[in-house]
Amino acid sequence: PGMKESWTCASCAVKVHRSCYGVLDEKSPWLCRACTAQQNLEAREGGSLVKTLAIGSTPPAAPPWRRCVACPRTGGAFVPITDKQGRISARWTHLVCADMLPMMTISPGKDSVDA
Repeated sequence: PGMKESWTCASCAVKVHRSCYGVLDEKSPWLCRACTAQQNLEAREGGSLVKTLAIGSTPPAAPPWRRCVACPRTGGAFVPITDKQGRISARWTHLVCADMLPMMTISPGKDSVDA
């Protein structure tokens, strides 16, 4: 596999570079971290989070794993943020946003970004 080999999430279709996003799992179909978080929550809740909305109703706010702490975009390649104790928090960021913010540290081979 090449350094810039791209992977596509089987659920949301986000494309990532294997080396940039840290794709270690080579199983197929592959899920991004945000979709994995949603799948884990759905398993705990006992069903799909996708609900049919009535015409004219307001769609629910994006779940935490679809909201970046650094920008308003809700799509893209997200990673969770760890706190100072190394625990995964409920906050998420785009990998590219984390790379541009001096207070965030991207550690190679980790599944999260340190804040």
